[in-house]
Amino acid sequence: MTIAVTEARALVLAMVRACPPTTVTLADALGTIAAAPVASPIALPATPVSVMDGYAVHDDELVGDVVRLPVVGESAAGRPFVGELPRAAAVRISTGAVVPDGSDRVVAQEDTGRDGDVVAIDVARARSSARFVRKAGSDVAKGSRIVDVGLRLGAPELALVAACGIATLEVHARPRVVILSTGDELVAPGTVPGPGQIVGTNGMMLATLARAAGADVMPLLVVPDDLDAHTEAIAGALDGPLAADVVVTCGGASVGDHDLVMPALARCGAKVHFHGVAARPGKPTAFATRDRAALFALPGNPASAFVMFELFVRPALRRMLGVRGSPVRPLQRWPAATAFEGAGAREHWVRARIVDGRVHALPDQASGSLRSLADVDALVRVPANVAAIAAGEACEAMVLSDAWHERGPST
Repeated sequence: MTIAVTEARALVLAMVRACPPTTVTLADALGTIAAAPVASPIALPATPVSVMDGYAVHDDELVGDVVRLPVVGESAAGRPFVGELPRAAAVRISTGAVVPDGSDRVVAQEDTGRDGDVVAIDVARARSSARFVRKAGSDVAKGSRIVDVGLRLGAPELALVAACGIATLEVHARPRVVILSTGDELVAPGTVPGPGQIVGTNGMMLATLARAAGADVMPLLVVPDDLDAHTEAIAGALDGPLAADVVVTCGGASVGDHDLVMPALARCGAKVHFHGVAARPGKPTAFATRDRAALFALPGNPASAFVMFELFVRPALRRMLGVRGSPVRPLQRWPAATAFEGAGAREHWVRARIVDGRVHALPDQASGSLRSLADVDALVRVPANVAAIAAGEACEAMVLSDAWHERGPST
């Protein structure tokens, strides 16, 4: 008996938890989720700095039409002026350099003229501009929160943390994933297949998807069509030095004579929560747990494996990574440029492409089609018992990446 997609996914997400916190360097933190708040130990900037090239002066000395002041030194980035700015004097200053003590204005270079060691300042132009002084703590106050629990750490967030003098962060550990491709017919990429053989691309595809979701992926394994080999591989992933948080098998998930994943899961003591999803493609998908580990048995057809990863494995990995809120890609309403056929009592997740603000069904929806996966950037959901979504109607689409934004409006 099959289970509905939403029910199956809710079951998966109820069974997985965020990985425990760990401390990592900033170089290893990209894409992780903060597990503890962080306050800045310093103000940013630590001292007032100039936002223009020009001259640091005393604001109250800018009177009359033109003020001429001797230039008594320079403040450059990394080489601040030493001491306090004397009265009736100016200091040459560069963008980003420390404003000398006592100065409360930087006059932009274009509002001045230089004659030797004397700078002439056009007072009217200078006063019509800003002071061009960035105050200490104007970006980050000392002791203020710069990282909240649940924050996804991207490049800007890590740059801010680094600027505040912090070198490590407490984040949720990345889930460790083992991917097992099953089948005697599989050969490694770069190998010319012999009679009855195929290149094992699914493992590579799933490993790439898992890394993109934020996981650590262990070296890929190919398992021959032998029950003992299946059992040994799954047990090794769960109990061996790999200590996987997630095991994903690809192929052998159905009930044929050579489909050995389910018997191997039983041998390993895994509890199967569902086997069979009311979805096309990917009906034979199964989900099991053992102790803290989650196990996904995906079909061997490429499109089935891809769609089932997006619907079940990716949300589980995102939840394990510590994502707050829903770890599921949202369904968005888009106008359908083409018809999208239903699949009877099963939901149909149609591979599609977004062009000019509308979604187009890809012409080949065979579950073994790799070409369609190379073109896909959205999955359109046709609900169960809906014959078709007609062209021009609204449909629900799961956008898989931002790649369609990069193609421009009419490619």
